[in-house]
Amino acid sequence: MVNLYIDVMDNSAPSFVGGLQTTYRMDPGDKRTGKIPYYEDDEEHGVIAYLNAVPGFDFPDFVKFDNDTETYVIYPDSENYSGKTYRFNVVLQEENSDVMITSETIRIIMSGTDTTTITERAKVEMIIDVNRDSSGFLNFSTSANTTWVYQNWRTHLKYWIKDTTRKTSNLTEFELLEPISDTCIPFMAKFHEPYLLGLLNKKRDYLMMELVDAEMIVLDNNAEELKSSSASGSIPMQFDMRNKRMMDLRQMASTLYWVGMALVLI
Repeated sequence: MVNLYIDVMDNSAPSFVGGLQTTYRMDPGDKRTGKIPYYEDDEEHGVIAYLNAVPGFDFPDFVKFDNDTETYVIYPDSENYSGKTYRFNVVLQEENSDVMITSETIRIIMSGTDTTTITERAKVEMIIDVNRDSSGFLNFSTSANTTWVYQNWRTHLKYWIKDTTRKTSNLTEFELLEPISDTCIPFMAKFHEPYLLGLLNKKRDYLMMELVDAEMIVLDNNAEELKSSSASGSIPMQFDMRNKRMMDLRQMASTLYWVGMALVLI
């Protein structure tokens, strides 16, 4: 019979003996030096001292550590560090062990205002979509005050056509309809000669719009800003049968079709 004896020995993590400054209040450009205080291990095991990041936080890039002297330098040399609180750990770890660890968290509280919290504001942009029947939509890239546009478009919205020769002309009729949402307002237009617009053998024709006092469409001035007060939308080939000439051309095409069919059958 073999007896197995297990001797359970006490073992504890290394500990700080000297005092450790755990909070630094600093201005950008300040420079502080800290040293890991005297430490010991009750079982007299070897101890490794180092710095690491606090879980959930990035290690401050302005903190440098010298392993030989066990000192660290805190030097936030940029205004970009203003108004923030940074953290890192001072760690004592027993050699040859992953569990015998003691750590203290150091906080660096920077004076000033955190300018990085002021993010770039979203751009509110107008986008025009024109359909083949001369209807269309005035769209916005993000939520906008479409109610204000609808209520004031007769005095605040300019609209015109720019053809392929860059010549401008007015529309026969234009009506902005009730908004569908806070990003879309439908409209109905009437072009003077719709059959000449959007032809396949031409370059593009455009419906142009410009909004006076366009800043009024921005709902949140802190988070958004107006990209432009004007917009353009490409006009496709039109089939607006409200136009007499276009209706006559359609009737003529229909007549020629049936005449052609009759000639084929004869």
